[in-house]
Amino acid sequence: MMCSVLISPEQLQQYHDEAYFVLPDAISEKLLVLLRDVYEQIVKPLHAEMDRRGTDAIGVNRRDRQYLFTNCYAKHPILGRFLFSDVMADICRATRGTEAFLLHDQFVVKGPGMAMPFEWHQDGGCIAHDHRPYLICWCANDDVDTDNGAVQILPFSFAGTRERVRHKRDPRTGQPVGYFGSEPGVAIKGGAGVIGVYSSLSFHRSGPNRSNRFRAAIWSNIRRNRFFTPTV
Repeated sequence: MMCSVLISPEQLQQYHDEAYFVLPDAISEKLLVLLRDVYEQIVKPLHAEMDRRGTDAIGVNRRDRQYLFTNCYAKHPILGRFLFSDVMADICRATRGTEAFLLHDQFVVKGPGMAMPFEWHQDGGCIAHDHRPYLICWCANDDVDTDNGAVQILPFSFAGTRERVRHKRDPRTGQPVGYFGSEPGVAIKGGAGVIGVYSSLSFHRSGPNRSNRFRAAIWSNIRRNRFFTPTV
């Protein structure tokens, strides 16, 4: 791992040991405005299509309840001003090295009173083979806390493993679940602009939004090489 102005040696050591760290106030107000503008550009045509169909639900999206938009950069290249910004580049250099590739991006929005949580899982658990772990940056567009569904990370020492785990499908929710213990994890809390950085092998979850305000975040998944290759 490389030295970084933004990321302290203690945070890098924590990433090495526990596969996560948190950067408070990492996203500038200018970039937060850009993220919110892009989100509005995405959600407005969805609402128009809902109106046309006479429905409040299209796919997993529920009007004013929950939204999931994937691969937004491909349709809204202006998002690259954030995804390839200095702060994101600094995170990548410190944790991935001098070469990093964007794998995936998505907006996840939980509306007020949205009750559906996401259970403990590894993003890498959705891949069918052991692989070089990739990096996940969870970037909050809004203030986040446990009341409105902040992401919770399970440090490696809590999870008891640093390996990809075979997940089971929850029959009630249909979600993949890989950890069934009682550890509570560490919540990524803070003001708008906080970034949670963790590994694809980190167990994480998020609770329901019990607040009266929206909670929006953008995920970016970053890998060291262009293709997934099994580890041997």
